[in-house]
Amino acid sequence: MRDTIEKNNPAQMKRLFNLLNEVYENGVNDVQSLVCVTVLGCLENDPVLLARCADYMSADLAPVVIRVNSYLASGAGKKAKEKLDKPPLYKPKKEKRQGLFAQMLQGGGQPPLGG
Repeated sequence: MRDTIEKNNPAQMKRLFNLLNEVYENGVNDVQSLVCVTVLGCLENDPVLLARCADYMSADLAPVVIRVNSYLASGAGKKAKEKLDKPPLYKPKKEKRQGLFAQMLQGGGQPPLGG
């Protein structure tokens, strides 16, 4: 995508942003976030690239992309981006041992009494 934006071919830009505008307009919040942050957040607040895109973005998409790019260029955004670039390793949750009371509830009865 960034290559298409850098080349600034009007036909390719129109095709790209027709797709992104449609996905953004019709998508749920998660899809909209994906388009703004992951796809168009790669512009890294470059004023030349943002200006190239502005003519092709819808009225709803443009202000959000500009805000996301300026946030990602800020100190807090850079820290957040580092976490996205190098996520921590996945650690599965340890299985908790059940106490005596929970075991009794699952067993459906009381433990046998002496005999």
